[in-house]
Amino acid sequence: MSYIKGLAGGRNAASNEYAISREDLDKLGELTSARGDKLSARKGVRNNFLPLTDDDTLWVESFVKLLIRRIGEHAAESSLATE
Repeated sequence: MSYIKGLAGGRNAASNEYAISREDLDKLGELTSARGDKLSARKGVRNNFLPLTDDDTLWVESFVKLLIRRIGEHAAESSLATE
């Protein structure tokens, strides 16, 4: 999420630039920061982890694939526009 926000200049800008809902970006941020186990939670409180459900894990994996595709499409469109 930090990388995507950095590319676009913030979460709102990323939402607009990559045509992805702000709510979905917020959900990704929530699911990938404080949720997970001690190996996957980035900001988990010591020994107080809330594991991702199977549905959450599937959603994150699918959404990240969508993000990669949208960022790639945006980069391709930008490079075509400058040629």
